[in-house]
Amino acid sequence: MSVRLTDSAGQSLKVNAWNWGVLHYTITCAQPPLFDDQDLLDGLRQGGAELDEDQARKLHRFLDEIVRPMIPVGHRMMVDFSTTSEPDDGTLYTDDLSGNYSLRQDVLLSVIDFLATAQAPVQVSDKYPDLDQQRKMRNPRDVANPGLVLRIACRGGF
Repeated sequence: MSVRLTDSAGQSLKVNAWNWGVLHYTITCAQPPLFDDQDLLDGLRQGGAELDEDQARKLHRFLDEIVRPMIPVGHRMMVDFSTTSEPDDGTLYTDDLSGNYSLRQDVLLSVIDFLATAQAPVQVSDKYPDLDQQRKMRNPRDVANPGLVLRIACRGGF
């Protein structure tokens, strides 16, 4: 499974679920909250959300200014926000599923770069949306939360 970001110009970026899970977790752990709308947070997790211009910029800024400095070049972030330079060996952990999730630094940079130039609204889905269908689905959520998120508060994984 993967999550696909698609902007109104039809540009898209596919992010696998193992990376997206940790990226999403950083969003849910942001303090103060990055987004107050629980439906939006749920939709961001597995697809089914739409980011308006302000939300897309806020997410870009958070990922670029808060999360990016936490992951050194060539590293990946684990669900407990520790980092490792050890590459993912592809092992599927069944006892503790959190061991399957990590956010590679290069994947994070791809999301940051995509959001930097994305034209709102940005769809977050688990498939390639048809652009005409995407236009019909527009229902931007206005979530007021001024200022930059200063830290990530969760510890201990999901």
